[in-house]
Amino acid sequence: MASKESESSLVSIGKGMHLSKPIGNGQPGEPTVILLFGWMGAKLPHILKYVQAYDEMYPGAAKIVIRTDAPFFIQTTGRKRANLAPVVQALEALGCVPPVPGKGKPHQNGSSLDPSSSKSTSGILVHTFSNGGSWHLAALSSLFQDRFKKPGYPRHNLPPTAMILDSCPGIDGLEGSKRAFVNAIRNPILRYIASTIVTIFYLIATFFEQVLRLKSSFTGMKEALNREHILPYFTKKSKRLYFYSKADQLVPAAQVEEHAESARKEGFEARLEKFDGSPHVAHARTHPERYWGAVKNFWESVLEDHKQD
Repeated sequence: MASKESESSLVSIGKGMHLSKPIGNGQPGEPTVILLFGWMGAKLPHILKYVQAYDEMYPGAAKIVIRTDAPFFIQTTGRKRANLAPVVQALEALGCVPPVPGKGKPHQNGSSLDPSSSKSTSGILVHTFSNGGSWHLAALSSLFQDRFKKPGYPRHNLPPTAMILDSCPGIDGLEGSKRAFVNAIRNPILRYIASTIVTIFYLIATFFEQVLRLKSSFTGMKEALNREHILPYFTKKSKRLYFYSKADQLVPAAQVEEHAESARKEGFEARLEKFDGSPHVAHARTHPERYWGAVKNFWESVLEDHKQD
């Protein structure tokens, strides 16, 4: 279980959204902020274990935790964006989002953020878990895509940025979809209802995609993950690291590898860290030294490439 000290360091900034402030001064090269998108149904103590690990590795970084629960998937676009507003405001306050010109949020010191400057941030690291976290990341990306449609994102003097994808994206048919949504539900009646709803939605999505040739939400999410500017300051130079396992019963390893290959074709550098026996979103728990060693080496490579640009 996560320590009480770690739980007390979290500040709720919205429903299912939490901010963990830096616990120390940190060292040069640490990211300014780490965004953690939890897997569907993940409890806060589970995600806090990752916050603790990042606190030890990057004490000077702020961590923003975004939890994903089942109601997220039936919310309207407007409701999703309203729920994500506190995350946007937190990123602005940390200097990690360029405000729309003339509408900048005040920084912590009271001054306005310069929409064309990234000097206030030393880096942004996104860490998303499973399809649930990836869908939430895609929703945040779409929010920013619309917000900066006219002014566009800054293109110069950008900070280092990178993305880690843990156990995603991928889907193991109808049964895998039901396991992903239903496993966290304890009440047998609610489990049956949820299973029925997932089945209906899955069949409808399959009909739309295979018969009507319309893009499913899952396909849209996978494509969103390969957007050049998935978030402000992210570009084709933003590396990604995939953690996955051939023992994962929810997300097939082949689908993760397929997405990594599609990312490479889009011009991204993609690393693959494949585990043999760890279950879904359990790679850090099963292989902690290898997992966190890979994270550290990954961010160091991001910084090294950024120095050479």
